[in-house]
Amino acid sequence: LLKNLFQVVAGSAFLLGLYFTWRNFRLSYEGQVTQRFNDAIEHLGSDKREIRLGGIYALARISHDSPRDHMSVMRILSLFVREATAREPSEPVAAEVQAILALIASRPLEYEGESDVFDLSEAYIPSVDLAGAQLEGVRLVGTDLSRARMERTLLCGSNLRGAILESAYLRSADLRNADIVGANLRNASLRGARLDGADIAGAKIDGAVL
Repeated sequence: LLKNLFQVVAGSAFLLGLYFTWRNFRLSYEGQVTQRFNDAIEHLGSDKREIRLGGIYALARISHDSPRDHMSVMRILSLFVREATAREPSEPVAAEVQAILALIASRPLEYEGESDVFDLSEAYIPSVDLAGAQLEGVRLVGTDLSRARMERTLLCGSNLRGAILESAYLRSADLRNADIVGANLRNASLRGARLDGADIAGAKIDGAVL
């Protein structure tokens, strides 16, 4: 009986030791992620482009390494795009903005739930390359995407109200159930695009190829 009791106690002590080892590792890891996050945010505010780009890629690595922080990173990067293009609109878009859009386009969707939505509304990103991007459910209200490359882009369920898509290349894009009310689609190429269930009330489609 004493032998069995000793084995139980020893086994419990071993499991308890494993638990505290794991807990300490987790706290250490979370502290490292927090520090990396703070450093990356600080780099985003730099006046040097290369440092800002470093901050962007550091945040991207965090979003891949830490599912819990993924949407926080995506929202920060989206905010950066909106504010940067509002302050200094340029064409072609700045390297940092294009880098963020490329990261958003290839982000790990398995880290996101149905209620997770990020916002690129009112951003000025004409002629941007978003071919094949995964933009389901993204808010693009009033966003300037004129002349953008968006072939095969997944936009199902996205909010594109009032978006400017003039001369955009949307061949084979997935726009099912998208809200395109009042959008400017003049001279856009929509050949092969899926529009099942999309709301295009008031959209301007003069010269669009459907």
